[in-house]
Amino acid sequence: MAMLKGLIIFMGLLIVVGVGVIGVTIFNRMNKPKVEVSETTPAAVAPPVAGAPLAQPRPFGGAVLNVGAGCEIAETRADAGRLIVRTEGPGACRRIHILDLATGASLGTLDVLPAR
Repeated sequence: MAMLKGLIIFMGLLIVVGVGVIGVTIFNRMNKPKVEVSETTPAAVAPPVAGAPLAQPRPFGGAVLNVGAGCEIAETRADAGRLIVRTEGPGACRRIHILDLATGASLGTLDVLPAR
């Protein structure tokens, strides 16, 4: 009987210690998140400081976006170093063009097709 009582106390202590280790680990990870930067991940950019001069953008020359005859630009949006342009119109005009803001190069297009 004494052995069973000692085993139960030992197991209870193991549970308490285990829950404590899990709690400390969660607390440490929440306060010090680990951020890994790989070669494909762009480096974090600090937000601009109020009143500080803005960095001058690099010129990339001229860029051409061929949208086709009869197509109109319906919407533009800049996001994460990319320019997203949505075109509307008849036929193949319904597209989303994605451009790199730094170079002006086309990263690709998405054709918007009606559901079938």
